[in-house]
Amino acid sequence: MKKRVVIFLSMLMAVGLLAGCGGGSTAGDTQAQGEQKTAETEVKDTTEQEKETAPLNAVSKGDMIGVSLTSRSAERWLRDGNTLNEDLTAAGYQVDLQYADSKPEMQVQQIENMILKGCKVLIVAPVDNSALSSVLATAKENGILVINYDLGIVGSSDIDYFVGFDNSKVGTMQANAIIEKLGLDKGEEGPFYIELVAGSLAEANCYMYFEGAMEAFKPYMDAGKLVVKSGQTSIEQCTVVDWKLELLTARLDNLLTTYYSDGTLLDAVLSPSDYLSGPIATRLESFGYGSADMPMPVITGNDATESVCKMIATDEVYMSVFKDTRLLSGACLDIINALAEGREPEVTDVYTPDVYEIPTIFVPMESITKENLKEVVVDSGIFTEEQIFGTK
Repeated sequence: MKKRVVIFLSMLMAVGLLAGCGGGSTAGDTQAQGEQKTAETEVKDTTEQEKETAPLNAVSKGDMIGVSLTSRSAERWLRDGNTLNEDLTAAGYQVDLQYADSKPEMQVQQIENMILKGCKVLIVAPVDNSALSSVLATAKENGILVINYDLGIVGSSDIDYFVGFDNSKVGTMQANAIIEKLGLDKGEEGPFYIELVAGSLAEANCYMYFEGAMEAFKPYMDAGKLVVKSGQTSIEQCTVVDWKLELLTARLDNLLTTYYSDGTLLDAVLSPSDYLSGPIATRLESFGYGSADMPMPVITGNDATESVCKMIATDEVYMSVFKDTRLLSGACLDIINALAEGREPEVTDVYTPDVYEIPTIFVPMESITKENLKEVVVDSGIFTEEQIFGTK
């Protein structure tokens, strides 16, 4: 049975007039496009829409594959790019790998160049989820296969496949880690104090993370067992615009000096990504957390980067969601090879980022803490024991 994953348009339209995210596009643009799409389609049943499928033999061995990723500044995307490049090259394809430095306009230009170079396949993780519809339409006009990679693209019917993780579950996994560590699921009354951090609103996944976490937190917040002392509980209040770490630092400083200077201890921080959770832990340490009198709050993460895995090992960050991105590369390669060999790719899931249903391959993910850290990221060969624990 197909599993349907839907990003609710109401979440996208809730962005309002928030400042630009994801390196230049505004969340307001995302809202306007979502409203226009809703008005035109009335969110009609997408099963009734006719969507052209990628033709068999759309790609052949030796063809060039364009890989467009968000930024080389994040450890995770460098790792993804290296794996895709290695796997595709080893399979006999040429690879044009580009990073957009978190700039939507740069990503559009890079994809345009990939089209001109004659790429037969585009693998795209968007900087701004709503900024690529025009260039992807051009790609489709040129008979190019488009694979949306991990970060959902909205507003385009020109995507052939989605390959990624079931990101609707990430926030739930993060929230459950906090709930379990604080003992709320075992009857602890609290109150425990938590502050919430959300990622860039230009990424559809960030809505999914936040919504999943808030659903899991709701009964404990309603009962007064889990308290956001700042009162900042909307995604608009909690977003880190453009993933700018200086904005994260400024907000943390304001939270701690305004709401926790009376001696109240922060018990947990919901962080959507390792890119933010490491800096959160470091900033909290500068305020005295991590000592006997001020235990480190339960901090979540996502992507299991090397730097944060080290911090999990030293009890600075509590958990991260491990996504073996090698599996994503393998799924992309399975699709491309199947089409090159004249076979239909084996796809069993459906991803619905707005009103368009996209044939999908979801790959598994896992919650990691210090308890299973070695087993998951060392024994599996992602990192060495020396990298994470400083020992051979």
